[in-house]
Parts: sequence; structure tokens; C-alpha cells
Amino acid sequence: MPDLLTLIKEDHHVMMTLMETLCSGGEVEGEEKAVKLDMVQMLAQIFAFNMTFKDEVLYPAVRRATADGYATSATEDHCRLNEMIAELQDLAPNSGRWPKLLEALQQELANRLTRDEQLLDRPTPLFQPDEAREMAEEYARRREC
Repeated sequence: MPDLLTLIKEDHHVMMTLMETLCSGGEVEGEEKAVKLDMVQMLAQIFAFNMTFKDEVLYPAVRRATADGYATSATEDHCRLNEMIAELQDLAPNSGRWPKLLEALQQELANRLTRDEQLLDRPTPLFQPDEAREMAEEYARRREC
């Protein structure tokens, strides 16, 4: 079984690939509009899964392991990113707000995902091996559903 960092990085990669594709191109019309809306829906689903796992499992474990405020900051970022994704879902891809919102979302999402990966890839592990393995198993189990 892959470790938690590997599993989370896989989903982060999918989200960032979707963002790069959404941000590419100029005018959006016809079928391309529908494709972009489908991609936003896919991004929203993956983000919701990822965010829910982190808020319910990972960040409580981080709070138990350290008192640096990381989990609180991350949860606040998730709320802001979720609002941005919801706004994007309500916009037409050819609206004037679409490219600006996409750019802001891409940057904030990349920053949040990078910080989470750095948290899990520390020289000194944050979690005991058993706890890390249990979280990886839980992530994989939830992903299958």
C-alpha cells in the first residue's frame, strides 16, 4: 500500500492538471464550454474528497502532534478555496470573471497543496508509523467509495 503522502500527491496532481487545462486557451464556446464545466465539477469532487479527509482525519492528527496552528490555517484555506470553486461552478466559462477567478484559484490551490505535501514530507515524521499507515489505509478506503 502506498503511503499517505503518495496517495495525497496523486490527487493533488490530478487537481493541478485540471487547473492547468482549465486555465489554458482563450475564448470558450460550444462543446468546449461544456467540457470546461465538467472539469470544474470534477475538480470540485476531488477537492471535496481531499478536503473532507484532511479536515476529519489528517488535521486532527496534526493538532495532536503539534500546536503550531497549521491545521487551523489549513482549514481556513479550505473554506476559501471551496468558496472559489463554488463561485466558479456558478460562472459561465465565457464570463469576464472566469479567467481571473481561475488564476486566483490556481495559485491558492497550488500554495495549499504544496504546504500539505511539505507537512507530510518532513525530515522528522510528524506521525508514528502505525498512525501514518492507518491514515493511508483510511484515505485509500474512502477513495474507493
